[in-house]
Amino acid sequence: MKKSFSDRDLEIIRLICKEETSKSIASKICLSKRSVENIRQQIMRDMGVVSIAGMVIYAIKNNLVNIEEL
Repeated sequence: MKKSFSDRDLEIIRLICKEETSKSIASKICLSKRSVENIRQQIMRDMGVVSIAGMVIYAIKNNLVNIEEL
């Protein structure tokens, strides 16, 4: 079953897929770097992946990102 992600989760997933760092994501969405890292870890657990590459693959396979926008 495909997990549903919050709008904030999807925003972070899309920014990670665009190769943004935790620091730059934090600045863009007004959170601390640590908060972004915590959210990223939770997203990865929810996806069942252990790496950023795995997150990107999951996001593409499950249409969470539009590959044309990356």
